Amino acid sequence: MSVKAYITDPRTDSKASVTNDGESPEYHSPALVTVQRPGQDGFADTPQFLVSRKGLFNNRVAQNIHIICRRDSGWGSTSVLNDVAQYLDTSQNLLNAFNTATTYYIRSSNAADVLVGPGTGAQKVRIVYLDISGNQQVIEVSLNGTTAVAISSGISHIQWMEVSQLGTSEVSAGNITISSVTGAPTVAQIVEYIAAGGNRSMSGRYKIPNGFTGYIHKWTTRNVSTKELDVRIRAKVFSDDNTLSTVFHFLDTAFLASNTSDTSDLDYVKLPSLCEVKVSAISAVATSGNRLDSCFHILLVSNLEPVLFPR
Repeated sequence: MSVKAYITDPRTDSKASVTNDGESPEYHSPALVTVQRPGQDGFADTPQFLVSRKGLFNNRVAQNIHIICRRDSGWGSTSVLNDVAQYLDTSQNLLNAFNTATTYYIRSSNAADVLVGPGTGAQKVRIVYLDISGNQQVIEVSLNGTTAVAISSGISHIQWMEVSQLGTSEVSAGNITISSVTGAPTVAQIVEYIAAGGNRSMSGRYKIPNGFTGYIHKWTTRNVSTKELDVRIRAKVFSDDNTLSTVFHFLDTAFLASNTSDTSDLDYVKLPSLCEVKVSAISAVATSGNRLDSCFHILLVSNLEPVLFPR
């Protein structure tokens, strides 16, 4: 007789299974747990697929987070870590910090990115951000070309932004920036950015919202250039007990030769509420030709009590 029991993995608080078929016990980690259906041997639902299908994980509200990032305008240093974001160039190593007291503005470098007219480029932008309490919020803003539009203050972090309404071009006509100024911003004033010809920001960072726990399970990084890149994925979490840290600790590394890539499983490392994750790298050269693309995947699960369904 086959008996299956479920246990909790202490690293992630998620369920795992142990099967004893009368001969030898077999343990399945959370990353390998399968949902078997009668007559469908080998059929498996990953946690990510179940979350996409139901919006729940172990009856808790959950979401799959996929962050994409790129740096292609140069590197500020060839000896220390540089963060990966499309607005950064040779003048700066790290992402700019957010200030909840600052009023931020959104504008484009091209007049065709405008709602009224209508413009042929981007017309509206949807911004996913954390408020002053760390709660995740969403706001949609209408663009006004090269004229800045005030968003608000009280923003403690921007997760990403993407175009939500377009003209005939299907992409932005100019560079769309969120910054602390109303005019054309410098790199030091930008906090988020969509490059001309795109429709989503590509900043390599994410902050776990208040009231949630993240489980980072995979990352990929690609060197799209002829020179080496030494890449890190980092998070403000201690390695021994997965509690919140004020320091960005390495979760994984990848040394990339010319035009190579690397994908690694991160074993669902637990990230507590308000933990920040980001991608950084050391480039062999500072020129803009050394391009890095990367992405990482987080399973985001609510800390609230499980949703109970009547039988």
